[in-house]
Amino acid sequence: MDRRRRNVGVEEEDRLHGHTSTNNFVSALGEYASWGYFDFRPGTALKAETAALPTTERCYACHRDNTAVENTFVQFYPTLMDVAKRMGTVKPTYDPARRVESR
Repeated sequence: MDRRRRNVGVEEEDRLHGHTSTNNFVSALGEYASWGYFDFRPGTALKAETAALPTTERCYACHRDNTAVENTFVQFYPTLMDVAKRMGTVKPTYDPARRVESR
């Protein structure tokens, strides 16, 4: 992984400007990071490093189909959901009437 320093825009109130196109933080995330899911079930041996689960695992489809914002279940956290609504980041496909079952 490339560990070059990147400038990140921060305003006076110490909030990141990750949503602006001029912020290198956004481009760094796009270039060096992505979503991944990992197995932390009991009985799984801890490792110093591990690869993400294959994209065929059900985690990916569940998060894709059932989350309100990107791959995150902010709909279960009222404060985060309020922020997502205010920032306009709620997915257009999100249906608040849809019931999500834990697997």
